Amino acid sequence: RVRQDEGWAHGLASQPIAYDVLVRVAALAMVVPFLAGLVVVGGIRAGFYQAQFTPSLFALAAAGALLWLAFRSAHILARAEAEIRLARGQASRTLDELTRSRAQHEALVEELPQLVWTCQPDGRCDYLSRQWVAYTGIPEAEQLGFEWVTRVIHPDDADRTLSHWLGAVAGAHPYDIEYRIRRGDGAYRWFKVRGLHLLAEDGGGYWFGTCTDIQDIVAAREALTASRDVLEAEVTARTGELMTAEAELRQSQKME
Repeated sequence: RVRQDEGWAHGLASQPIAYDVLVRVAALAMVVPFLAGLVVVGGIRAGFYQAQFTPSLFALAAAGALLWLAFRSAHILARAEAEIRLARGQASRTLDELTRSRAQHEALVEELPQLVWTCQPDGRCDYLSRQWVAYTGIPEAEQLGFEWVTRVIHPDDADRTLSHWLGAVAGAHPYDIEYRIRRGDGAYRWFKVRGLHLLAEDGGGYWFGTCTDIQDIVAAREALTASRDVLEAEVTARTGELMTAEAELRQSQKME
């Protein structure tokens, strides 16, 4: 006995249209001759035919049933072929639309000034833009998966970056972080990194993100912080000097 999960039965079951055609033709092959035989037997019992004509009647009924079955099977097969052609046409059009959409998406991404990346729902990187590859000087294939963390992220930022990324993938928080990415010449620059999980109609999706160079902003921020620290130190020192002078003035007034 052939099981449905192996051999030709599995092959037909995996093709809905072919399997449907097989079931319909097989049903007709079993039912039509049986019905024709019932008609002949019923006619004999009702006295419409004489017993000596029974073999001829059965043969005639079987021939008619087989002829009808052949025409009916041809109709079913023709309709199945039409459905297959329609399905193939729809699949081809869908593939063409997806190809055009992907090409337009990639063309748009390649024109963005930011470093662009995409990741699978589980967090593994599967695409890095031309700008990313040009900036890091490392082939895309060598940075996919989670390799980008160890290959181009500053060692002091790697652990917190990976932890923040995995937390975002798990849905704990949005992906919004700043870290340093190594340039092709070995220098590190600060980037503002944001990612968004885009959902598809089929329930799947992917991560889309950008890295924006904020080195000048960070440098200005650090300079401002340093200036503020210097100013606070000067104010503290000046305040101390004034307090010392005031104390000396009071002491001299007491001595007078």
